[in-house]
Amino acid sequence: MELIGSSFDLGFVDTFANEARAALADPARRHAVVVHFPVVLATFGVPVAIVTLVLRRKSIRIAAAIYFLLFAATAFAAMKSGEDAEGAIPGHLSEAAGVILDRHEALGEWLWILGLGVAGLYAISIAPSRLIGLGSRLAGLLGALVVAGWTAVVAHHGGDLVYGHGVGTEPWRSRTFHSSPSHVGGADRAAAVAASPRDPAAVALDHLPDHRAAFFAQSVAPLLATECLGCHGSRSRGGLDMRSLEGLLAIGRSRRPPVVPGDPSGSLLIEVVRGLHDDIERMPPDRPLDDQAIAILVEWIRDGAMWDDAAISAYLAPVHPSGSGRRQES
Repeated sequence: MELIGSSFDLGFVDTFANEARAALADPARRHAVVVHFPVVLATFGVPVAIVTLVLRRKSIRIAAAIYFLLFAATAFAAMKSGEDAEGAIPGHLSEAAGVILDRHEALGEWLWILGLGVAGLYAISIAPSRLIGLGSRLAGLLGALVVAGWTAVVAHHGGDLVYGHGVGTEPWRSRTFHSSPSHVGGADRAAAVAASPRDPAAVALDHLPDHRAAFFAQSVAPLLATECLGCHGSRSRGGLDMRSLEGLLAIGRSRRPPVVPGDPSGSLLIEVVRGLHDDIERMPPDRPLDDQAIAILVEWIRDGAMWDDAAISAYLAPVHPSGSGRRQES
């Protein structure tokens, strides 16, 4: 019986160890594990802060400072694991999911800083002055409430990405297309495209899902034709030719590529149509794009900047030669 029990225990340990290794090897699963630590610590941070007010012991205040330093450390680890998880996203995100991801990331970057601030307040509360000690502990309680609320909001966005949009889940992964430099997530997307030895157009055309081809033909191609190709077609105003993917990926006079597949925020095209560039006026200059049109371009780039020459060619002939950017009416 002892041998059977020992064998069972070892089998359980081996299974647990294998699952743990698999989780740590996968950026998304690793992030899912790491984020639990700051969430739990933030939840119990408010009771800790209340205890410091009730007991008024120096040792309790020191323990509170250490507690929130630990929170800051785990929040920083969660932020870094989140960056790794984002870098593993192939780029197949809807516009809505992309907005939530950006918000989740932006708020998450502040968590560890807030934790350090609360830890600093409890460090100050160790001072001999009763007034300073009380003020610091009250501020620490307020800080603990802010940390708890902020963590809840960040966790909510993360849960919305997973449970509302399926990001990182197995069904979501099965829908994403092959991993290529064009679909690398995070800040490495542009570098991956630039470093790729393959032709960018060939990368973007590999294994195209039907929905992306239809979206490009029905929404993106007519938008580019009516709003952009009048000036950036055969005329190539400003040195930009938007009749091909190669032209949109080329680094021109601005020393930046107009389109970075998978990264709308890093794409010069999106920056210009939103009117956010310091040196380039908002485009098109005569009639800026509305939010819906910009959302189409953002979703197209975030989804990998799929390109179809045939879809674009269908609109090349009707483009007005005057440069107005509008199609001729027959």
